[in-house]
Amino acid sequence: SFILALTAFYTRLVYLSDSRGISAGEFLPDSLRIMSANIRAGISVDQSLFLAGRKEFGVLGSEIKLMAADMIKNMSFLEALDGLKARIKSESLHMSVNLIGHGIKSGSGLAGSLTHIADILSDREYVRQSVATQFSSVKTTVLMLVMISAPVLYGCSIVAGSIMNDFN
Repeated sequence: SFILALTAFYTRLVYLSDSRGISAGEFLPDSLRIMSANIRAGISVDQSLFLAGRKEFGVLGSEIKLMAADMIKNMSFLEALDGLKARIKSESLHMSVNLIGHGIKSGSGLAGSLTHIADILSDREYVRQSVATQFSSVKTTVLMLVMISAPVLYGCSIVAGSIMNDFN
């Protein structure tokens, strides 16, 4: 029973971690666009992070504010990004943080990089939803074909069987 309780506890932790990542991934493009707009308006990076950490963004908003607080405590932007990446388990967040890090190291502008990454994430989500819709449509079509064709084929086999019996 101890192993069962430990497994249940671990499963619950994994579920909570995944749900935090999904929640953060939903609001990531919007928060990146807000940060980019703030930086273009001349606001410092740490202040723009603090302003982008809104309550509406849920987990991501609080984590962005925590990241801004880390930067105020003399942590570099890349170190704060790595801390954010370590606290939230999200594929889109990890990809975005890696792209931002590479953009900063290559010398490209942070505001432009943030906008571009937000566009990529939005396009990716649109494609994901489109594929899910198409898959659902195909699944429904196949199900309807099976539901209609199975009785028809069964009826044809009964008729064919009775015709063959009449020949005997």
